[in-house]
Amino acid sequence: MEPLSVELSVIGPAAGGGPVTAGLPFPRGALADPQKLTLTDATGKPTRLQARTTDRWPDGSARWALLDWIAEAGKAPYRLAVGEALPAEGPTVI
Repeated sequence: MEPLSVELSVIGPAAGGGPVTAGLPFPRGALADPQKLTLTDATGKPTRLQARTTDRWPDGSARWALLDWIAEAGKAPYRLAVGEALPAEGPTVI
């Protein structure tokens, strides 16, 4: 199976940043662990991403994942891919 990659467009914010929450379906077998998802901005810079599986296929892979991140003005489109996690700069906010 070819590695999965999806472009995510965000409308707004006009300035600064704001939270984004999105649900995304995955084909059977494409995503075993949501911690393997990476998100990069239009320049290729890694963006902090929280992801969790909300439904699974019978084989245990993710059918749906819930994604949360802070979108920055002028940084879209974002690219979501399945792969090894990339280090993102800045503090971790809990």
